[in-house]
Formats: sequence, structure tokens, C-alpha cells
Amino acid sequence: MPVFFSKLVEIDLMGKCVLLCNVINENAMKKAIISLFAFLLYIGIGDAVAQGTFLLRGKATNLPADKRQFELAVTHPYKNESHIVRVCPDGTFEQTISLTGKLQDVYLYLGDAVTVFTFPGDTINLEFDYKNLPESVRVWGNTPERSRELELCMEGYKQFRKRSMSIRQEGYFLEAGKCDSDTLLRRVVDYVKERQQLIARFKQEGPLPHEEYFYQSAYFGGLFPLVSDYIVLEKASDMVQLYPEGKNIVRPYRDANFDFFGNPSALDFMQAYIRKAVDKTCNAFNQNWKNMDELAYQTVDLIVPNRKLRDWYQVSSKFSYVLFQSMEDAKKVGERLMATLTDEQAKVFLQQQMEDYVYPFQPGAEARDMTLPDFDGHEVSLSSLRGKYVYMDIWAEGCGPCMMEFQKVEALHKKYEAYGGRIAYVFVCARGDKDACRKLIKKYNVQDKGIHLFADEAHQDEVRKYDKECWPTYVLVSPDGKIVEYDTARPSMLLHDGENILDRCLKK
Repeated sequence: MPVFFSKLVEIDLMGKCVLLCNVINENAMKKAIISLFAFLLYIGIGDAVAQGTFLLRGKATNLPADKRQFELAVTHPYKNESHIVRVCPDGTFEQTISLTGKLQDVYLYLGDAVTVFTFPGDTINLEFDYKNLPESVRVWGNTPERSRELELCMEGYKQFRKRSMSIRQEGYFLEAGKCDSDTLLRRVVDYVKERQQLIARFKQEGPLPHEEYFYQSAYFGGLFPLVSDYIVLEKASDMVQLYPEGKNIVRPYRDANFDFFGNPSALDFMQAYIRKAVDKTCNAFNQNWKNMDELAYQTVDLIVPNRKLRDWYQVSSKFSYVLFQSMEDAKKVGERLMATLTDEQAKVFLQQQMEDYVYPFQPGAEARDMTLPDFDGHEVSLSSLRGKYVYMDIWAEGCGPCMMEFQKVEALHKKYEAYGGRIAYVFVCARGDKDACRKLIKKYNVQDKGIHLFADEAHQDEVRKYDKECWPTYVLVSPDGKIVEYDTARPSMLLHDGENILDRCLKK
């Protein structure tokens, strides 16, 4: 028998070291090959990523010492999700991010909202120089085709971002009667054609697996500014020829089978279009209709034969708006809406929203206990504050309104200093860099105005018990641990003349 190996052999596989023992004959060699193959299957060959996630990795240069992170948002028809990407001291980063759809846009907040798209199993490689954003951003994939698609995203961003914003601005001017409609229409048609020419140029270099995504983004991105004026949008009928299949989707909501969920630009357009139609109908009735909400529901039912699209609009627009208003109203609207939905995805999402953000925050509901560390790492639970009214301020780094309210905290303390022993002020930093947030607390002189908690990455699930990523949010909890009011009055409101909810509570 021939001898294949007579010593230990070390093989480096993607940074994982494997030791092959002495192989001294052919049978042993076969066994070794089989074992090696099984091991490769176990660790995964290449850069395969689990379904339902995508991998973001790369390197950042010239990051300030206090800025070892950046933010991104993943779009979804029902809910955009924000993520903080932590950067290692050497500038590298690698993070697996969950996805809930087949194809989703990713906004990289790097000097601007740099937009690419992703899908389950995808890998996006990213490099940037912090001192030169967004110009230094570079993205690529793990295959030539994927790299070409990401390059097309970046090229489209560089060429059309400012132009798109300018055209949208003219759309608002059109609504106000300060813009010539024919000129705007010509600009829109030229914009769509030029974006399509860019797509065609990239197609000449090789296939684009998600070609339809790019054409839809160009088409609906161009149509969006015309939503402001129905007459102008009707004139855009010649744009039908700009759509690859030549479908008549100037009024795409009439296509009961069109799949809008594969492209965020299409959904943006439809949301604006339907809202405009609803507003126009409601305004026509003016004050002659007793229940404008009822009229809005009926209008959407009439103009949107595409039931999946109709359900999505009702949940993502109507209910999401109410969700940030009164919790009592959100409960009424949500339960009524649930009875009308036909799309299962819409039902599941709405039910989850009700269970997460509506039912737990009804006045009188038992307040969820939440345990978070303070800025020194000592954990504090809401339940430990029983016996006092808890006035909770949920804020985030980079939130302008949060900082404005911080400036009112000292006056708030003075107003209620006679009740100091009955109120526990709790400040919860839900998102941001710890050192930067600590500096903000000191800058606005609120460090001794209450308990300051910080939701680090390990405590994001915990802070979501109260945080809806709409900052600032204020919550008032009674001494016996019951919800008094979610999204209650801000400090600036509590300082107004007249009795407020905290005044009424303290009189009891």
C-alpha cells in the first residue's frame, strides 16, 4: 500500500485549523477524505448565511474613539427595523442581521442614507472612511453578479439621489400651485429613462439577478412626485411604456394581482397615492360626514381591489398612526381593523402589535417589569420603585426633541419638589453610544435629576417592553405598578398652566 501522509498535516480552512492525523494507507486516506468532507459540511463551505438573515461585514477607517458604531435600517412593508453595528478597535465589524421578507432595502446611515438591498442568505461587504462620508462608501458581494448589483445601487445613489430629492420637492411645489406641471412631467420622464439607461449599461456587463427590482425602483421613484396632482399623473400615461412589461400600472392599485411587496419604492408610491385619494375624498365631504374615519375606511375599500395591498395600507398607515396616539383609541381601531382583514400576514402583524404595544399599555394594566443597568453597570428594576409614581423618559442619542425636553427637566423638578418623595424620575437611554450618552446627560445637567439607565446591546429585548423607537416617549406608572398613561405628557407640557395628569395623580 502506498503511503500518502507520514506526519501530522495542518490545514487552514477559513481561519479554522483542522489537524489531519497520520494517514498511512489507501483505506485510511479514503476515511480521511470522508471525514474532511463531513467537517466541511458541518462548518459550512464559503460564506453561506442562514435563511432569514444576511451578513454585513467589513472595515471602517478613521473612526473617532467615541464613535465605534454606526446605524442601519432594514425596510419591511409592515415595520422598519433599526440596528446598531458595533465596530471593533481595529475597525472591523461583522454582524448577522435578521430579515422578515424576500427582498428588503437597507439604509446605511453613513453621512447620508446610502441605500442598497438585500435578501435572505446574502452577504454585503462594506468599507468606508469616516472622514469622507458618504463618498468613501464601497460595497460588494460574494459573487460577480451580486457585486455588480451592489455597484449599480451605489452608482444610482451617486447619480440620482440629489436629483430625486429635487424632483420630489417640485412635487410639493406642484401641490401648492408653485410649479409648472408640464415641466415637472418632462423631468420625471427623463429621470426614469436615465435610470433605465444606467440599468441597461450594467446589464451589458453581465446578468442582474434582481433586474426587476431596479426597474421598479426607477419607475415608481419617478412617479412618486406626481402623486401631488391627479391631473398630472393622468398625463403620465405615456410612462407606461417605460415599464419593462408595458403593464398599465399608472393606477397600479387596480391590478389585484400585482406584487408590491417585492419593492419598497412601489410601496412608497402606493402609500402616498392611496392616502392622497382618501384625503381628496374626505375633503370633498368636508364637515358633512359625521365619521371621517369611517369614510376613510370605505374609500380604501372602494379604490383598492388588491386585497393584500388594501390590508397592508390599513395596518401600516392607519393603525401605525393611531399606535402613536391614545392607547385607548389604538385598541378600538386595532380590534375593529382585525375583523376586516383578509391577508394572513397583515393579521399576524396586527395581532403582534396589539399584544406588544396596545394591550399592555391600557390604563390600569399591570406595568411590565423591566430591568436595565445604569451607566455604572448596576441593574435597576421598575418593580423596585413600587410605592412611587414612576415618570419614565425613554430617549436616544441623536434625538433633537429628546434634548429639548432635557432642558425642561430642572424646571419640572422645581415645580414638583414638594412631591419629590412621591415621584421617581427614570431616564432610559434606548439607543446610542454609552460614552456619548453619558456626556449628553452631563451637558444638559440632568445627571442628578433621577435614575439613568442604559439599554446596551444585551438589553435591547428588555427595553423593547416599553420602547417603540419613537423618541422621546414618556410613561407614567402608579405606585402600585399599574399603567397610568403610556405616551403621557412631556416635561414641556407638564410645565404649562392648568391641571395635567401628574397633578391629578398627586392629589389622590
